[in-house]
Amino acid sequence: MKWTKMLFTREKNSETKSLSTELDDITENVKSIFKDIESNKKVLKSLFGETIDFVIDDVQLGKRKGMICYFNTTININLLTDVVYKPIQHSNEINLNDGIEKLEEVVFSGLPVAVTDTYRDIIKNLLSGHIVIFIESFTKVLSIQVADVEERSITEPTSQTVIRGPKDGFVESIHTNLSLIRRRVKSQYLRFESMTVGDDTLTSVAICYLENITNEDILNDVRKRLNGMKVKGVFDSGVVEELITDHPYSPFPLMFSSERPDTVASHLIEGKVAIVVDGSPFVLSAPTVFVDFYHTTEDYTNKYFFASFIRIISYVAFFMSLTLSALYIAFTTFHYELIPTLLLVSFQVQSDGVPFPAVIEILMMELTYEILREAGTRMPRAIGPTISIVGTLVIGQAAVEAGVVSSFVLIIVALSAISSFISTDYTFSASLKLLRFFLIIMAGFLGLYGILWGWFIISIHMVSLKSFGVPYASPIAPFILQDHKDAVLRLPNFKTVTRPSYMKTKKTNGNKSQDGSSSMKEGDNWS
Repeated sequence: MKWTKMLFTREKNSETKSLSTELDDITENVKSIFKDIESNKKVLKSLFGETIDFVIDDVQLGKRKGMICYFNTTININLLTDVVYKPIQHSNEINLNDGIEKLEEVVFSGLPVAVTDTYRDIIKNLLSGHIVIFIESFTKVLSIQVADVEERSITEPTSQTVIRGPKDGFVESIHTNLSLIRRRVKSQYLRFESMTVGDDTLTSVAICYLENITNEDILNDVRKRLNGMKVKGVFDSGVVEELITDHPYSPFPLMFSSERPDTVASHLIEGKVAIVVDGSPFVLSAPTVFVDFYHTTEDYTNKYFFASFIRIISYVAFFMSLTLSALYIAFTTFHYELIPTLLLVSFQVQSDGVPFPAVIEILMMELTYEILREAGTRMPRAIGPTISIVGTLVIGQAAVEAGVVSSFVLIIVALSAISSFISTDYTFSASLKLLRFFLIIMAGFLGLYGILWGWFIISIHMVSLKSFGVPYASPIAPFILQDHKDAVLRLPNFKTVTRPSYMKTKKTNGNKSQDGSSSMKEGDNWS
């Protein structure tokens, strides 16, 4: 049917031309840069129109006419004066007969200067904060980077906080984020590859990996997917994640996003690939598996037995988040004979006078909680906490006293909601909420049988998932004994000297250090 095709297929929008397509058209129509300044000026004015921030200055370079072009909204004006205009004033004696490269060597030596001869590169550079210098009689131009980007200072991550561990977090600048990764992984094998995505936004994206560790098949797969992206604009790493993930319709996130440089560094040394998107403080890493979402930095800054205890609590919280509400519905509606007598009497006393069945009570309170949480997130910070207090205390207490819901339901919903936030990734927590509603509905129809069927469906779906070729449920399914040294539990560091075998890395040795990264040791190639 038509609507199913629209829903489950990714269609290309060919109604409007993207900026990338327009650049191709320009390159096709204007084969090369003109030798006379006026012709080049007409081309640039036709491209950028009457926008007020595009500046064209006529200058004199030696005995030749020149033209400087830039967007004053993307460059540092003071830097432009110091590194471009002042040196040009002293360039009258330079002989440009040897080529435009002479100007680069003598006047702009030591600056980030590039020579280009296509309008496609000129437009990209201008929009990226470069100034472009045209010189009469030359079919090449100089492009100098003098971008001025206001950056947020490095602060503690807001979504992945720790008590003991590094306090720095990624920001919106791709260059700052790459420097934070380089500062953590001081390896000569660390590689950064740059590409541009988004037909209209031309967003810079960097692929980070360790050349001597990362599996080539995984790396090539990441490159292929990024190059094959068809999207108009990319403003956050979440857009990239949705477009390159293996199963876009799965509720489970198949890529890990983190604000923490130490976490990304740890993933790199495990053999994973990091994807840094300009403008986003969240860095993606892939492949990812289920257990990654319950590993934290503090697992490696605390004693191994305490870290293992916290991990067990986290996995218990995972099951509570999914099934606690559903179990309450199943027991109180279908299988009350399984409840101890005293507890059953207490349930009946609390539910006396409530006009709704258990499934309606749970759904009402779950939806109320989601509305309050969303409102608290979107509202200004000054009144957000007030909304939370009003919602939890006033509305909850009033609902119980009015006989709309029982107090047990409030306890169940609160425990389920709190348990879902133990995961280190907010996207994973959001997926648990959707699955919780699925199990609630199954329990409302079939009781415990519905919960079992729901878990069966979730389990089958989870083990069928793959993240860039790696089974999502590894090392649980398939069961890999050697990888359980740092999966559900964490053994001492001297016991975890090998990387996960399911990553099929070039090297297998290297144990994690206290900041979540790894100290590498030479090992044999994985086979």
